[in-house]
Amino acid sequence: MEDSTLYRNEYTAKNCAPSLPVKPLERRMCSAKFDGQPTYRSDYRSWDLPPIRPQKPKDERPNLPKFEAEPIYRREFVPKCIEKPKSYKPEDRPRPDEPFRSDTMYRTEYVPRQVEPPVPVKPALYAKSQMPFETLTTNRKDFTPKEMCPNPPFKPQNLLFASTDPMSKATTNRTDYKDWGPSYPERGAKPEYKPLEGDQSFDSTYRNDFNEKPICPVVGIKPFEPKRCDAKFDGLTNYRHEYKPWEVPPPKPAKKEEWAPPDAPFDDSTTNRVSYVPHPCVVAPQPITPRPQCWYSGPFDDRTNYRTEYVPKEVCPCCPAGFLPTDHVSPDGYVFDHFDERGHQMYRNVTGDKTTLPALPVK
Repeated sequence: MEDSTLYRNEYTAKNCAPSLPVKPLERRMCSAKFDGQPTYRSDYRSWDLPPIRPQKPKDERPNLPKFEAEPIYRREFVPKCIEKPKSYKPEDRPRPDEPFRSDTMYRTEYVPRQVEPPVPVKPALYAKSQMPFETLTTNRKDFTPKEMCPNPPFKPQNLLFASTDPMSKATTNRTDYKDWGPSYPERGAKPEYKPLEGDQSFDSTYRNDFNEKPICPVVGIKPFEPKRCDAKFDGLTNYRHEYKPWEVPPPKPAKKEEWAPPDAPFDDSTTNRVSYVPHPCVVAPQPITPRPQCWYSGPFDDRTNYRTEYVPKEVCPCCPAGFLPTDHVSPDGYVFDHFDERGHQMYRNVTGDKTTLPALPVK
């Protein structure tokens, strides 16, 4: 890798003016002199104080001999070599010029096999059972009807009440009601009025002891007016005699530094253009043509296990008389006969056969 950078290749020195030292601002003092003596100098009185002697720190440590023992670090220290950490960086090897080999073990060692035709499977024949079919179910065999006692109704009987007695107007309020007299609140007896003895005097304290006061009229409040001085104004002040102006120079206008463009031409080369090294292009390998596959030339066998092993079961028709009323004859010649002990409907054949078939239980 080249060690050159864009800064080293394209750096152009510029003509810069030397930097000027920045001086601090001058402190301008008043040019006038103070004619007088401050209070500190006139009233200062020095005190007779003893001189201050410097104090040395006391050395409290005793003078012990020098410690000559060797520390454990120097006595038991064993220097060890520091091993460098193992680098996992890949080795910098040049790229091979050979094309990439895309051959795999499947492509090189695959051997196509010839597919053999499937062996035909003969379907198994259905073997019909010779045992008669029993139509008894668990419900028909083990069903025992139970005697159910109906719950007595709590509704009152709908009976008409008949009576020849006349209608009585006596009610509980009329027969048992007692009149209670009203109770009035008790009132206290009023005391008898006793008139005062003698004549009544209408003269009061207000009429005898009241002193009339004169009414003062309201006086308006005027603002305060200060008194004016009739003496003439004297314009002579201490400011005119003792004022001394400061020597203040006029401010100088600040000048802006003019920017000077660089004289060197601009080089638009970049690090990519300068340091780029083109690498050889790796040619892609040619695609490998697949080997021909062996196809079965015979017809396609679409048989499945379901088609070969399926055996249809023979369905026995049930007696349709169980789904008809008891006064009708079924199409196959059965009519209702009687109820058995368990409450099942039994049917008999009208055509001449004396066999009876059970049907559904009575719901």
